[in-house]
Amino acid sequence: MPGNTSSAPSAGWLDIPQWTAVFADYDIDPYVLWALATELRGFGRGGQFPGVLNLIAELETPLGDKDSAAFFESLNRSNQHPLKGYVPAAYFAPYPGKNPAGTRYVTLRLDVAAAVGASAGGGEPVPAAGWQETEPSADERKRIGQVIAERLLRLIRQSPIRRVQLGHSRGDFCPDRAPEGTAFPGPVREVPEVLLASVEDTCPFFHAALRADPVTCATRVAVLWDQSVIAPQPRAVPHGFPYGTQCFQSDLNALAGALNAGTDEQDLADAWERAAVANGRFASLRPRASHGAAVLGLLAGRSTAPALPMGGVLPGEGESWQPTVCAGDDAAAAAPLAVVQLPREQTQVSSGRWLAPHLLDALRYLLGWAWSFRANTAAGEAPPPLVVNVSYGSQTGPHDGTGILECAMDEMCDHYGADLALVLAAGNSHGSERDADDDSRILPGGIHGRATLSAGGKARFGLRVPPDKQHETALELWFDRRLADGEQLVVRLWKPGSSTQGGDLSVSLPGSSWLSDGSGEVIAGVMALNRVPQSTTKAMALVMVAATQISSRHPEAPAGEWQLEVEVTRLSHPPLALDLWVERDDSVVGASRGQQARLRVRSGGELTDEATFTHVAHGARPFVVTALRARDQDGTPAAAQPSVYSSAGRPHNPPRFADFSALVDPLRWAHGMRVMGNHSGVMVRANGTSLAAPQAARWLANQLAAGKSLTWVRGQIGASGPTARVGKVVP
Repeated sequence: MPGNTSSAPSAGWLDIPQWTAVFADYDIDPYVLWALATELRGFGRGGQFPGVLNLIAELETPLGDKDSAAFFESLNRSNQHPLKGYVPAAYFAPYPGKNPAGTRYVTLRLDVAAAVGASAGGGEPVPAAGWQETEPSADERKRIGQVIAERLLRLIRQSPIRRVQLGHSRGDFCPDRAPEGTAFPGPVREVPEVLLASVEDTCPFFHAALRADPVTCATRVAVLWDQSVIAPQPRAVPHGFPYGTQCFQSDLNALAGALNAGTDEQDLADAWERAAVANGRFASLRPRASHGAAVLGLLAGRSTAPALPMGGVLPGEGESWQPTVCAGDDAAAAAPLAVVQLPREQTQVSSGRWLAPHLLDALRYLLGWAWSFRANTAAGEAPPPLVVNVSYGSQTGPHDGTGILECAMDEMCDHYGADLALVLAAGNSHGSERDADDDSRILPGGIHGRATLSAGGKARFGLRVPPDKQHETALELWFDRRLADGEQLVVRLWKPGSSTQGGDLSVSLPGSSWLSDGSGEVIAGVMALNRVPQSTTKAMALVMVAATQISSRHPEAPAGEWQLEVEVTRLSHPPLALDLWVERDDSVVGASRGQQARLRVRSGGELTDEATFTHVAHGARPFVVTALRARDQDGTPAAAQPSVYSSAGRPHNPPRFADFSALVDPLRWAHGMRVMGNHSGVMVRANGTSLAAPQAARWLANQLAAGKSLTWVRGQIGASGPTARVGKVVP
């Protein structure tokens, strides 16, 4: 065990000695420590407890179809019934196809309602309607918190589980709803050449570009699962995923059929909104544009002209794009489409910390949908190939591909029976400063810092937290290896304006330290751990600062520049390489003020935009896509270069760059491209690697539909050269 465990007073629901006793032997998620220290502040609504905590876990032994039910029954029993598996036994069955294998990566849930019942002495879950009507007293909160902390610790120490990570749940859960849900209906037509899917925030299913038959307004969206869980109303949930709302093509067509009677699309969006109020508050289609609409149009939209003129000259902004059936449409324009909408209560927060459990559920759901097409295939034949686009990710993370989510995606690609292509946006550096006189000059924007520390070495950074920031700030410090016995480092933190000797917070790895306001509420914390579930190879420190926005519902931390110092006091091996990542946490769409916290170097380090792929883009199997800009007005994709905001490569030696690139910014004087909005005929301008990924996914789907294999596709990527910064350029 490196160094000495820091002594620190307990905070919130944490019993520090109880937790530090397991730091050396188990992977401890620092976000679990922060959640307990702050008594799940920000996880529920209006000061209430969340109905459920979402978790993602790696098992010691992969589960097959015969032992999965027994595993969860045993796990639930040993944890006094607080734990349920989202995924049914059928989805835990060995992956079909050429490489059958069990499932090692799973999503779990911890019912807070069960903890409420246990704290009252009953030990059984209580109805959701009965325990969230009033605010618990201070004594009740303490009793509930102690039960939650004890059960999380028990889960971490559970022998079948190798590591477990907390998803940042915002929203309620209905624990008394039937978990079985509705299974996929059998395919109603011939097996298609390729299947398309996307994980997004919205899905304008009635848009003309996504219709199977513009004459009758039938949609091509075969299944739509919205994962929003805000309202505890009964609704149609997917089989084995007891939350959100599922709509099949027949359900969507019943609603979209109103267009045949001349109903305006805005009226249809209003009807969808009214249904949302009763069925979970899924994403609204009233606004003229959305992230999902832009992505789905590029991924699967039908149109008479290319969505992106490659010559560099854009049509007039007043011209509308009217999709129609035409002979020039490709296979992607006819493919069945499945969409999973990430929880509305979470996509409104731009950080990706909450992403892991919901994305893993989404991908397993989409695999189940694709495999349902095997009913119409010949005996022993695999279902049609599936291409899934994911234009989400987080800047924070280990960036080494060993996280649970990254490993889970690799597992899916290795063992799924048909060709499965996961296509990921590389990410945007977000906020990088650009030279107004030379747009080719890039100055780091303070999202990523790094330093190299020898024994006795120090690095000091400033963390600038803006005022009126709606959400807490997370700064992750990643060391390139775990510390050996006898090695030691110290992390110190000063609040703005502080001159305290040794820091307002100081912690030696492994340990934790907390800063409270006058009322005793935790407003900042530093957690330094040698073993964390986010990586199997690296040590990590986490700095958390509470929201700076003034509110009666939570304490606020002071805005300004927090000072951070990392000192290596003892080192027996080569110097430690340190990477610092500020969590992306801009204001939600529509806010006028940027709320991104940023780093500033004080001494011993540097800022860089290198190696800024999102953490999910570091797996070995998914395809990663960056954005391109034209070199000049007459430039074409072949003469393009990476867009200034597009994230750079992965930190390998030599660096590994993108698999694909697509043109998103054809003009230097008008960045971005015209994409479809939520309603037919509405076009907006947007940019980002989120728009590059669906272009690559579409090209890839068309190749698979034409009979090409993923082996052939990877060969095309390799032909561009191992050090090509842009990978294969999508035509």
